[in-house]
Amino acid sequence: MEGTSRTFPYTIKFVGLLCSHALGRNPRFMATAVDLGRELVRQKIRLTYGGGNVGLQGVVASIVYTNGGIVRGFIPGYIATRHVYGPIYGAEYIVSSNYYKYFEMNPIVEAFIVLPGGIDNIEGLFTLISWASEGLHSKPNGLLNTDRYFNKLIKFLDDAVRHNFMASSQRKLFIYSFFVDELLDKLAFAKAFPGPGTHYDEFVNPRGLDLELHL
Repeated sequence: MEGTSRTFPYTIKFVGLLCSHALGRNPRFMATAVDLGRELVRQKIRLTYGGGNVGLQGVVASIVYTNGGIVRGFIPGYIATRHVYGPIYGAEYIVSSNYYKYFEMNPIVEAFIVLPGGIDNIEGLFTLISWASEGLHSKPNGLLNTDRYFNKLIKFLDDAVRHNFMASSQRKLFIYSFFVDELLDKLAFAKAFPGPGTHYDEFVNPRGLDLELHL
């Protein structure tokens, strides 16, 4: 199955990227990072991320930057002083902590994209979840669910709504796809139709065909 790239009334111009400083063992993670970088270039979407050139985030940033895209990095000072990140891509800024990295990203971007990663990655995602639950932001967050990496997290979010620990309107901000182009479509759709009553699946599949890869 392939994604379905469509044109929506709203176009995402700047995304924030949350992903790992490592490449991981699964080669599909690397392949997905490459695909994401290429698609951001194709759609002329600017990128902000955690700085440096290592791991999956370095892969995405390098592809966007070397192909003429705009890249902005925010790197915590305690990491920058270790000099382990190599050359930078685009403009890079030093911030005091991971928290302030997301704090600086938030007003710039229109949406966030989350790739597979470890504890620091999940920390960032849960920071965004917390801010959404407190009404501090209403930007869509796209989980690129390569090889079903985020399945259990998606179930956790659904359970949080079911147990009344999270509002359904907040849960709607956290979407996922197995495909890069479809995820970007969903982010654009979420910005175009932020209110209740309109669903991406109904928009792209009005006949209700069962095209989903189920959890």
